[in-house]
Amino acid sequence: MRTQQQQQPYPPQQQGGYEQQGGYQQQGGYGGYASVGDGGYGGYPAAAPAGPESYEMQQPTYATGGDADDMRSFFNDVLAVQDAIKEIEGSIGTLGDLHSRALNNIDETSSQRAHAELESLAAQTNANIKGVKSTLQRLAQQAHRTQNTAPQDYNTRMTQLNAAKNRFKGVIQSYQAMEQSYRQKYRARAERQYKTIKPEATDAEVQAAVGDMESGGQQQIFANALMNSNRHGEARGALREVQERQEDLRQIMRTMGELAELFNQVDFLLVQQDEQVTQINQRAEVVKTDMEAGLVETNKAKVSAAKARKNRKRCAILIVILLVVAAAVAAAVICTQPGNCGRAKKDPAAARRSLIEFSDTWSRSSMERAFTGMDLLIEPVD
Repeated sequence: MRTQQQQQPYPPQQQGGYEQQGGYQQQGGYGGYASVGDGGYGGYPAAAPAGPESYEMQQPTYATGGDADDMRSFFNDVLAVQDAIKEIEGSIGTLGDLHSRALNNIDETSSQRAHAELESLAAQTNANIKGVKSTLQRLAQQAHRTQNTAPQDYNTRMTQLNAAKNRFKGVIQSYQAMEQSYRQKYRARAERQYKTIKPEATDAEVQAAVGDMESGGQQQIFANALMNSNRHGEARGALREVQERQEDLRQIMRTMGELAELFNQVDFLLVQQDEQVTQINQRAEVVKTDMEAGLVETNKAKVSAAKARKNRKRCAILIVILLVVAAAVAAAVICTQPGNCGRAKKDPAAARRSLIEFSDTWSRSSMERAFTGMDLLIEPVD
């Protein structure tokens, strides 16, 4: 069997990557993934496992020079991921060309060469896709560890990772669309071959035969049709081509299944992180709202307490006033009673004596004032 280097005329798709950082190598694929599915595309031997220099096989290293070095390392990783995604895009285009060559080449040797190149490049591309997914997962985990210690860096990291994730998802979708397109073309080709073997076959028979071939059956339906065919030469050629196409169809189905799983994993990878960020933001908003509500309630309590203090003071003053008034009224009532507050009981004789004494005193006072005035008038002038 030919080696991978002899079979692959597209060295850019085999040797790319960020080699200075221990990136995906020629033999290991992006991230050191050595095999896909059951040993490569269409049974082609998988590449040898990557060595310890492989990028994703290394243990993550963390910068010791501070946040600036850590962010610089992060951006270098993101750039490497972008380069890897770009290379995967180119590989997908080349895979489409190889599918077309494998379908349309009449020459058996050229067709086999196209199949070998297709198998090798498909295995390498699938390994690179898995490597990108692993790198995005690692970077997301590193970013998650900074969300509490460096929120601004965390937001920057997640913005970059989401952009890379969306581009990567677009590449996977393009790959899926290309594989689905050629799956339909392979099926159509197999249907035509079955019609060649059994021209009178109904559409249901054709679909059953192609479905059996696609699901990995032993092509018993095709073999039975060949035994009953009158066109043995054409039928045998058609059966041989169907046998060659069967593995292609099976591998396309495996690849589509892997791509669908990878797409969901990548989508869930950062969606999970986004949900955590959303939950954190929601909790922060709830805390902020609660604090604002608590502050409002505290202010209301302060105002209410101030009003209560004022009301208590007013009530105390009012009570004191009422007590004073009540005491004054009580004293007045008590003192107006005879015999209280030095007031004697009513006695007519005593009253007359008091009146006479008062009149006598008043008379003497009036006479003294009168004599004093006369003395002033008759005082001789010097």
